[in-house]
Amino acid sequence: MSISTSARTRVDDASAVSPAGWLSVSMCPAWCSDSHNGMDYPEDREHGCRYLETDLQTMPYDNYGTDGNPRYRPCQAMANLVQHYREGEPRVCFADSSDKATYYMTLDEAQEIAFHLLTLVAAGRNRAEIGEIPQSVSVAEGCQPWCNRHRPGDCCASGNVDGAWLTYDDEQDGALIWFHTSGDGGLPVSEAERLALAISRAAVLARRSRLVESTSGH
Repeated sequence: MSISTSARTRVDDASAVSPAGWLSVSMCPAWCSDSHNGMDYPEDREHGCRYLETDLQTMPYDNYGTDGNPRYRPCQAMANLVQHYREGEPRVCFADSSDKATYYMTLDEAQEIAFHLLTLVAAGRNRAEIGEIPQSVSVAEGCQPWCNRHRPGDCCASGNVDGAWLTYDDEQDGALIWFHTSGDGGLPVSEAERLALAISRAAVLARRSRLVESTSGH
């Protein structure tokens, strides 16, 4: 016996408002702003957050109207987090409001790109040379690739670079980032930016090492 159209409609309506069963496999993270229901197709079963947007004032404006009645708005750089329910961690999606390009990147890749942007901003504002992330330095077996000041007790250390440094001790806390400032009265903006860049550099180094370890283990 066939199901009537009205009966099928009631079933579809019930599925649309029912809880998404796949959430039992991938619980909604705190950053997710999407709504989910029982009608989600497998390819749509993903978490997403709101877009973070920046107006690009030196780029050609986008026309949201018509040729006869134009409505120009700045092109926007847009970024958000997305994670399919079977993926192990979210990715950063970077695009623009004109839909000319879309890039997906791992969290480590996005962090390295963010560091590169901070490096360029600092160099541009301070008319400084563009620093580079140190490549493999250590030749000691089992040593972190960024280690250039191995300490007694099998502890790796990167040395101080612009006020921040990285250490690694497998038997204690793993990778740690260290920094210090003079006094408790706060930092001028330029010094705070330089310290933030140094800390970002150390974080990228630590993440790179983790990626190298996971890749070499396969």
